[in-house]
Amino acid sequence: LGIAVFISSSFLYASPLNFIMENFYEPLGGVILYGGGFALLRLIAMYIMKREPMGLGDIKFFTAAGAWLGTSLERLSLFMLVSGVLGVILSLIWKKFKGEKEFPFGPAIILGFIVALCIYPISYV
Repeated sequence: LGIAVFISSSFLYASPLNFIMENFYEPLGGVILYGGGFALLRLIAMYIMKREPMGLGDIKFFTAAGAWLGTSLERLSLFMLVSGVLGVILSLIWKKFKGEKEFPFGPAIILGFIVALCIYPISYV
């Protein structure tokens, strides 16, 4: 429904193709950068570690965050830094209380996304 509204609203402009290209460039680039980058990272880590280091749900979170954060390297670096630091902190807490080696990385990804979105607000949505 959202895509249909977006495409139909593009016809209010002089050039619908320009409207779509201007407004899809950042999110689509972010999806490719974040989703593709972390999927590639997952494959490389699987090859090296011989086990699954990151689930596909984490890749979906990264891809969705990329659609919002776009191709900005400032947003990407802040997002990765905050997600990584929070991931380490949460993993230590998880290991101490649950005693398990593996932990859900999703909360760290979401918190990193929120921090990056608050510090670098987006202008194309």
